[in-house]
Amino acid sequence: MYLGQISKLFKKLKNQLNSRFRMKDLGPVAWYLGMQITRDRINQSTCIKRAIEDRDMVSCNPVSTPMDAGYILRKDGENLKT
Repeated sequence: MYLGQISKLFKKLKNQLNSRFRMKDLGPVAWYLGMQITRDRINQSTCIKRAIEDRDMVSCNPVSTPMDAGYILRKDGENLKT
């Protein structure tokens, strides 16, 4: 996958890679690793929604910070304030 503007340099790179490796041009990418790709940005919302659904967290209420910042969590429950 190549990211960037199509230019003479890209066409040259593509030709060089094609002469060395068996390649197929699939055109502009629309999805990659579960993320939707548009021409101006990567949209991870689909990937995030799937992760929330997989963990049965759809009915959870979002919060900006689930606990006070600056704590080190320990297994014994004696959390330390930094």
